[in-house]
Amino acid sequence: MPVFNATIKSLRRFIPSLVIHLSLFLLFASLFAYFGADTASEVFRESELNVTVVDQEDSETSRALIHFLATDEKVTVDKQKDLSQTELQTLNDSVRFDISDFVLIIPEDFSSKVKDGDDHAARYIATGDTASGELLSHKIRSYLKDVMIYLNSGYSEKEAGELAAAQLADAAKPEVKIAETVNGPSDPYIQSVFTFLAYSLLTTVTLSVAMILIYMREHDLYARISVSGTTFFTRYAAMAGAVLFVAIGLCVVLIAFALYLTRSDPSITKAGLYILNAFALMPVGIGFAFLISSFARNEGLVNMLTTMLLISMCFISGVFVPAEFMSEKVLAASHYLPLYWYVHGVELITDSPAGCYPGGDFTLSLFVQLLFAAVLFCAGIVISRKKELYAV
Repeated sequence: MPVFNATIKSLRRFIPSLVIHLSLFLLFASLFAYFGADTASEVFRESELNVTVVDQEDSETSRALIHFLATDEKVTVDKQKDLSQTELQTLNDSVRFDISDFVLIIPEDFSSKVKDGDDHAARYIATGDTASGELLSHKIRSYLKDVMIYLNSGYSEKEAGELAAAQLADAAKPEVKIAETVNGPSDPYIQSVFTFLAYSLLTTVTLSVAMILIYMREHDLYARISVSGTTFFTRYAAMAGAVLFVAIGLCVVLIAFALYLTRSDPSITKAGLYILNAFALMPVGIGFAFLISSFARNEGLVNMLTTMLLISMCFISGVFVPAEFMSEKVLAASHYLPLYWYVHGVELITDSPAGCYPGGDFTLSLFVQLLFAAVLFCAGIVISRKKELYAV
């Protein structure tokens, strides 16, 4: 019991730092979750593009296409017949440096190519694989296919352009009705809160436990505990119990705050699974604390290493950046990080029906998190033991 009390009391010297970290995490968790809840719907909001059109033909068909684009986009028309290599490079640079979002070059034989159904009747310049460029290219191709059908049906170029524009305008007006069932945040809100909880939980647990371990390894305190009447097993069992007590306490505080934020969410019925997933991540924080404290000997170094390590992991594991915005190589690498499996568990819970267990994949995500915790803990113990043996 004296060792347990001494371990808990050692946390007092770090309370100001811990309170600052905890307060910042609680503040940013609420802001991040609130503004990130509707990310998916905001990404696909319609916007006006700056489109430069080089019309080398100046026909009824080309003018109809320009008029069609001008209904939704900001169009600038250039009617020069020949483009030099320098002028083409200038147009390319205008897209590259965001002066224009899209460049459309209409050749002199444009009308005949459209009538023949040529998919390459016009040339496009857009930035890489951007969604806006791809959507506008698809929009133009759809329009030209409709024009080709009307031209081959005997309509004039002007009539074909007007009918194709009207056809696409009607198709672009879906009627959507959203039924509001709960006066509160949208369904992804609880997912955003518990996803960001990973960073808060790992950081606070790692910092607090690592600082306790460093304090308990100070020469004078370590010597006094070693010569006490308690056995080796009793001493370390009491220290482990104190560390676990602190980690569970921090975990409970963060989870309680997350539940308070999401109390009006429709998916609050799945709170038990979210809590289970969070408690599976807690030992990972303890493992990181053992590993970092095994070679860090002061509070400043612990703060620096913890921040660098965890923020880097959060960016490539789906905590700060959704997985759909990351490349396949980054996603493949994130499988070797514990935070990936926590975020994967959150996604499985969100996608599962209310009242149903997410299945074997969720069990696997819990197991992998605990496995990472065991590996980190063992690595910390081995490094500490080697340093003691060689008096490093």
